[in-house]
Amino acid sequence: MNNENFKLGILILILLFATLGSFAISMTTDVMRDEQMYIAASVLIAQGEELYKDFSYLQMPYLPIFLGNFYHFLGIESYYLIIGKLINWLFLLITSLVLFVLAKRVLNDRFLALGITTLFLFNITIIGAPGAAGYATNTLAPVTFSFISFYLFYISFLENQIKYFGITIAGIFLALAIGTRLTYVTAVIPFVAIMVYYFAIKKDPASDIRKRIAISFFCYSVGLTAGLLPVLLFISDIDSFIFNNLRFHHVTTEWR
Repeated sequence: MNNENFKLGILILILLFATLGSFAISMTTDVMRDEQMYIAASVLIAQGEELYKDFSYLQMPYLPIFLGNFYHFLGIESYYLIIGKLINWLFLLITSLVLFVLAKRVLNDRFLALGITTLFLFNITIIGAPGAAGYATNTLAPVTFSFISFYLFYISFLENQIKYFGITIAGIFLALAIGTRLTYVTAVIPFVAIMVYYFAIKKDPASDIRKRIAISFFCYSVGLTAGLLPVLLFISDIDSFIFNNLRFHHVTTEWR
């Protein structure tokens, strides 16, 4: 028992080291060219400018909306980049916490869950240069939202009684990921596939499988729609919205 506690203590120390290391990387990495777009867009929103209409922003709108309103609400007028990096690091911490809770729930083993979380914080894609943790961009925030979405989705199907409210909230968080980075729209597919698979393997003849599938799809669609509703505010200028989110990247790919 003492040996297990000793190993657990060592793992916790390594996890703390990884956490402090990720903070150091987040705060000390050189300014990346992309950060100038994300932070500048956030500052312009804080100053009352309108996204896509008054200036170009080549991604989905949620990150600068969040940061810009955060700057405005707190009256922040300097150190925009450092604050953006700090918030990006907080997203990393939230992601790590969700991963730990999910792993512990799936594996029912605290030691393994801590090990998985530690490996995540040592992942070169996450903390390496140029890693997601090192720059105040829209790379890490959608990871956080999608992790939360998957956790809520997972626990909604654990019991015999499906939690439709949890499925709805899971849809909202995946919509937040999509509204931060458009490539996450592809994540809708595996969520839908899991729902179909879950009901397909159910052997209870007394359950109305089609009805439960329909309700689950409906709840998930409601969540996605609700989470993406703010995006509609920017589609009033449809040409600018499409250019910033689709056409620009297509033209850039053709040019390269």
